[in-house]
Amino acid sequence: MNRLEFILDKKKVFFHELGGVYLDELEILIVSDLHFGKGISMAKDGFNIPPFDIDDTLSKLENIIKFFSPKKVITLGDNFHEKDSLKKIHKDSLLKINLLTEKYNFLWIAGNHDNCMKDENLLSAKSHSFYKIDRYEFRHIKITQEKDYTFEFSGHYHPKCSLRYNGSSYNYKCFILGENFCILPSFGTYTGGLDVESEVLKRVLKNKKIDLIVIGKRNILKKKLKNDST
Repeated sequence: MNRLEFILDKKKVFFHELGGVYLDELEILIVSDLHFGKGISMAKDGFNIPPFDIDDTLSKLENIIKFFSPKKVITLGDNFHEKDSLKKIHKDSLLKINLLTEKYNFLWIAGNHDNCMKDENLLSAKSHSFYKIDRYEFRHIKITQEKDYTFEFSGHYHPKCSLRYNGSSYNYKCFILGENFCILPSFGTYTGGLDVESEVLKRVLKNKKIDLIVIGKRNILKKKLKNDST
């Protein structure tokens, strides 16, 4: 599996093709927007899609965990698609989620989809509004103020970008990397993405110097984002 090594604050950070970030010194793996139960919710709304997204997301999660062998896994919110997803998810899938979170010391950050979760007692780990260790902060949605002494990891926006090749455009998930923040792509199956050129993300990024870490089909590459938002 591909990964891109990056030096952040004189420390090694790895961006993985499955959509996670690994802080080498702290041995922390970060993922975002798992959206467990989205397939169930879509089926309820009349979309006839294969009901295997939870298994697929869990498989990817297990693969990236095996790749890095972290001491802690931090999920940046929207871990479950709806407030009542825990009741809808099959007990076997919920057991797999709990076994994984217990084995690898998961720390759940709550997002806008799973804030105030119903039946949270069914989970073996509690959720938090944010988490901080050393100079790193972890939350679901990027905050607006800048703090030079912190580096923030967040999710929520499901960033993707468009690359042109031979006259055609192709969309790829990407990480948004600023001087003191990183917005992760969505990790879960069926989660889609928001283009980095969208007006929403332009307002969030506000003319900051931005690098994109793009997850391609064969490689992970770094490119500059031209952001002309005012």
